[in-house]
Amino acid sequence: PAVGKTETGTMLSKVLTDLYEREYGFIKIDCNTYRREHMIQNILGAPPSYVGYGKDTVLQPVRKNPYHVILFDEIEKAHEDLLVALMEALDTGYLSMADNSAKIDLTRCIILFTSNIPVDMKEYNSGTEYERNEMCKDIFTKHCGRPEISRRIKDFLVFVPISDDAEVDVIIKFAKKSLADYGAELVHIDEELMADFLRTKTKYGASEIANRVERAIGRAIIKSHNKDLINGMKVSVKGAPDDIALEIIEER
Repeated sequence: PAVGKTETGTMLSKVLTDLYEREYGFIKIDCNTYRREHMIQNILGAPPSYVGYGKDTVLQPVRKNPYHVILFDEIEKAHEDLLVALMEALDTGYLSMADNSAKIDLTRCIILFTSNIPVDMKEYNSGTEYERNEMCKDIFTKHCGRPEISRRIKDFLVFVPISDDAEVDVIIKFAKKSLADYGAELVHIDEELMADFLRTKTKYGASEIANRVERAIGRAIIKSHNKDLINGMKVSVKGAPDDIALEIIEER
């Protein structure tokens, strides 16, 4: 978990927008909230006479802009009826709605499923491209119990634990974000501080790294008792993760 799957979907919509000079929207559907059958109406619409009939679904933006990246996050947690409903979309590019409204045209959308289903990386890396794809289909079928879904998925991409270089990028990104929330611009992170962050490993991936950085910088700002002091300033960060010091850089 937390190795950049969701972030990949988010960035894909931005890359496509820049590449094709056409706005690609992004819709994230958290499948953890669709464990129960009745929740699926938020995607497919509520049938006539049911509560919620006539209300917009989460896919309504696709009717206005047919170009979207749609991310079904942690698809293995969704109710099986959602998987069955998506089979038509994967086959034809159109999604039938339970509320009898017109089908949603997904032919110009990119549909992504993410999953935390584990993969034996030793076996995966030793296989050919075909064997890797078959392996992923088998693993997904074992978890969802529906080979008819697996064979409709065109490509599988396996994510590996993030590297030290990737951790550095995550630390910098969220240090910048944390300071930007207070109107400041990060210009430098002390090497010893960066090394301290990297020495502390977590099994919860990039999300926990980001949380730690944001907590550390937020705590430093609170301890300064003057959050407005860094507003509009360029800032260097040093010290230790549990005792960060913010240094304002004077421009010459």
